[in-house]
Amino acid sequence: MRTKILLLGLAVFLIVLLIPGSALGWSPYGYGMQPPWMGTAFPGLRLERNTDADAYHLAIHLSGITAQAVNVRLEGTRWLLISIDQSSESSYSNDGPDGYGYQRGFSYSSSNQSRRLSLPRDADGAAMQREDGTNSIHIRIPRLR
Repeated sequence: MRTKILLLGLAVFLIVLLIPGSALGWSPYGYGMQPPWMGTAFPGLRLERNTDADAYHLAIHLSGITAQAVNVRLEGTRWLLISIDQSSESSYSNDGPDGYGYQRGFSYSSSNQSRRLSLPRDADGAAMQREDGTNSIHIRIPRLR
């Protein structure tokens, strides 16, 4: 019986040791937040989170994407949804050599990518502000007082 209790205690200890605190929502930077120096991977974008006494800041650095293609909105009260909708189309036509034959083509492609980020409990998502720059978007979410 004592051996079973020791093994169970050891198993719980290892599980707690192996699960990172961030997976449980624990972070010294706020619930679901990462350290300011840690970016988040997202194709075509680089997300950089930061925090100060008054607000949470999210810098979205753009690479080959326009700010108009990036949609940032509040989902519920605790989630920030970042999505990219892109589409392109092209067409071509060619006459054959010596005026014989005709070739015509059309192509359309679209893509949609999205990422949800959790907001800290003291974030006021309804008061979120967005500022578009040349190669970046800055999101400011005030803290509740």
